[in-house]
Amino acid sequence: HKLFVNVDGDINVCENYTTDNYFGNVNGTHNIYAVKKLLKEYKEIRKDECGKCWARKLCSLCYKDIYDKNGEINKERARKLCENERGLVAEVLTEYCTVLENDSDLLNHLDEQILVE
Repeated sequence: HKLFVNVDGDINVCENYTTDNYFGNVNGTHNIYAVKKLLKEYKEIRKDECGKCWARKLCSLCYKDIYDKNGEINKERARKLCENERGLVAEVLTEYCTVLENDSDLLNHLDEQILVE
């Protein structure tokens, strides 16, 4: 739903994703259809995998993680990253539960934290 524009006006889908594909420049020609195509392709390919994943709500992966530098989807890389991400999420949840089992009041102070006003 948003794009990244660097100081030179070059358009990209996010600050962490750079490819040899050119999406254009705000001061000249731009190819918004290429960005839409990339995102549509990502959604279609990942819909089945992510839709069935138990860790999807806690996952930190995004489209930049499964594309190579030429803007092509790397399915094997995506599979490995997903496997690794599920392992990391499981570790964090295990640690969280262990901490709370040892001291159920340990994180109560977080209830008083204001994240956004």
